[in-house]
Amino acid sequence: MVTFKVKSRIKSILKPPFQSIFGPLMKYWQFLIFGLATQIVSILHSPNKSISDSNLAFCNYYITKLQIFNVHIDCDAQYFLLDSQDPMRLIRDQTPLQDRPLYTLLAFLISRLLNWIGFPSGPITYLGEDGIPQTYNLLNYGIFILLNTLVLIISLVIVLKVFNQNRLVKSTLSTCIILLAVVITSQNPVTREFFWTPHSQMFNILIPVVLFYLIQPSFLPSKKQYYSILICVSVALLMYPTFAIVLPILLVKTWRSLGRIRALTIFVVFIPKVLWPVILKELGGNYLDWPFVGHRRFIWILDSIKDNTLVNDVQVHVLEFTYSLPVTWTILCLIFLVIGIYQFKRLRSSLKTSEIKYFLDATFVFLIYALGLILNGEYGARFTTGLVIFLSLVVLSVFEKVNFQSKFWTALVLVAIFTNSAFWLTN
Repeated sequence: MVTFKVKSRIKSILKPPFQSIFGPLMKYWQFLIFGLATQIVSILHSPNKSISDSNLAFCNYYITKLQIFNVHIDCDAQYFLLDSQDPMRLIRDQTPLQDRPLYTLLAFLISRLLNWIGFPSGPITYLGEDGIPQTYNLLNYGIFILLNTLVLIISLVIVLKVFNQNRLVKSTLSTCIILLAVVITSQNPVTREFFWTPHSQMFNILIPVVLFYLIQPSFLPSKKQYYSILICVSVALLMYPTFAIVLPILLVKTWRSLGRIRALTIFVVFIPKVLWPVILKELGGNYLDWPFVGHRRFIWILDSIKDNTLVNDVQVHVLEFTYSLPVTWTILCLIFLVIGIYQFKRLRSSLKTSEIKYFLDATFVFLIYALGLILNGEYGARFTTGLVIFLSLVVLSVFEKVNFQSKFWTALVLVAIFTNSAFWLTN
């Protein structure tokens, strides 16, 4: 009787929408644990002296503990920590992170809550390259790692949810495909360099996963879902502005399901982003969007037009973008893309309208994503990994629906899993 009541209570808690969200957690918890457990291995990597997104010494700094743990510290990590310890730095113009205030503010609020409960801040002092000692709180560092963990969990849950609902037949091959999707999501250059770092780069995993979810034929937002998504995107833009890249496909899907009038309301997501500089100014600060001003992201196009070097600069940036693609992941992705195209041609005559739209939506998102990264002007594997993740998930989702029973295809997927993991572990 007690057991029955407990089970009934769990089912009532997990009613939609929570059941649809946490279903993959219960059904595929092994995959989730695997994805998280591998991050422990990543901290054992030897220091990598060829960080792809910068040649600045302070952007390639490692803290080694107990002679076995090597934590990569990006040059912006200090700002995330210091801002989370003192949010007033945003107003005093002491940080280049004014374009993403909510992320450090969230860490600050969590740290204050934990302090109130009784958790110590754990201050630790390091001597900077300028010789000036700087104090960082271990509690705040731990909070950022927890946030990184949460981002990875959400990403894996979404991936498992999509592959679970698309799974036609349970087979060894389909299980291996799901495992490969988990491996690509959890073992890549972003997690390799940034999982143990106070930074917002883990969102470069969540963004392609969200895009992958939005293009699914089953995703047709209701009014309630649409407004909930708008709120989430508005918040996300204040944590990581690159989330704006999900808006084109969201606009298309909303246009189809709710009509063009409601779809055009999507632009309200920018209201908090627009109001933030005004609020900052009223508080006495001076808003500076460092990615635009300092790194000239997207602005380089105007600079090139002004200097009459646009053609040459475009060629240079395209090459830089190409070189920044993670090689092993790209090769694996291209192999499966070729297989996917072959199967698409083979099954073209029997494809449903929804499946054709899926291919078109995936192509649309891929082109928007790639164009946005190329025009960005700053390149590195931490950015382009997201593009590879998105394309890989799309190809694997199509590959899964074909439902091959041949041992050859299972072996091919296992080779891809081994190759991806081996490269991730040894680099």
